[in-house]
Amino acid sequence: MLDAERPGYEPLLACLGWLLDSLSLFEEKATCPGDHELSNTLWTVKDLAEFLDKPTSWVYQNHAREKIPSYRVGQQLRFRPDEIERWLHEHRLLPAHNRDRH
Repeated sequence: MLDAERPGYEPLLACLGWLLDSLSLFEEKATCPGDHELSNTLWTVKDLAEFLDKPTSWVYQNHAREKIPSYRVGQQLRFRPDEIERWLHEHRLLPAHNRDRH
């Protein structure tokens, strides 16, 4: 246990406080992709695959090629639901009669 009264511990305590605040941003909430909360939730590859109704292998093979917005946490991929919804909206197919106008 750190003694906060001892000189020299203030920077360490401040750093630990910052680290704990930062880690709380990556807490996964107990929600599933179907009824997600769009704030700080990060999806795993499995979560995204379930949401898109694709196998996890498709997510791994296509996240770079399809420019799916993603983050690396260590060696694992993570996805923000709000960015996935925006990506889907940007990559939707328009009906043929609307495509000619753009």
